[in-house]
Amino acid sequence: MQTPTKIALIAGIALLPIAAVVIYGISKGGGTADEDGKPVDGQYYEVDWNLLRELDFQTGTKPAKLAAVDGQFVKVPGFVVPLDDYLEIFRFPVVEYYKDVGFDLAKTPFEVIATDFMNSYLSRVREATLFQGVPELLVELKGEGVACSVLSAAPERDLKELLAHHGIETFFEHVYGLTDHYAHSKIDRGRELVGRLGVDAGELILVGDTDHDLEVGEALGIDVLLVPGGHQSHARLAKRHHRVGRRSPHLSF
Repeated sequence: MQTPTKIALIAGIALLPIAAVVIYGISKGGGTADEDGKPVDGQYYEVDWNLLRELDFQTGTKPAKLAAVDGQFVKVPGFVVPLDDYLEIFRFPVVEYYKDVGFDLAKTPFEVIATDFMNSYLSRVREATLFQGVPELLVELKGEGVACSVLSAAPERDLKELLAHHGIETFFEHVYGLTDHYAHSKIDRGRELVGRLGVDAGELILVGDTDHDLEVGEALGIDVLLVPGGHQSHARLAKRHHRVGRRSPHLSF
């Protein structure tokens, strides 16, 4: 067996593009509405996003269906944060991101929002493909004796299933995710993983795509390489760290 020359800890999202970023709408309490705006199940109102086009943001004039749910908890299915905006505001812990975009978590608990998001995400996540060059890079790293493991804020069970779906699970010695879907810090799980590896910090490098990955690396005392194309922009990452790569099939350590 070839002795590893370097051990890479790879943040899960660094392998996979964002399939969709769904947000929940405006949290104000209420009940579900049908196509005519009538409540259905007493939890929230569901509004076609096209109705937002009819809202006059200068005068406040709104179509009848929006007026009918004024002041209520509104869910807009399929509504997404523009990617450029998302890359500049997303952060961990994810609950803080939801606060930043205006959710009233006192009225709608984060656990409710997170569960709803994950149900939507998991129903479509397999539609996303790996980033270009990921399989080839994993083969190259393995050939060079670089042992790889995954450290992610995703639920560990879902993470393992997704790696298997893409046929790359055999490239990773260990897969460490969280035990829930609330995307809290990865630091504690990182400490557990580093302890299990039992190697000197100088032999480790963490490859990630967020400033939280940098925080994790700093907390663990290991080197970090950040790559754009995931949750945060290149410019934003470069403000935090001197070592930011560019997404390409030829990414190297």
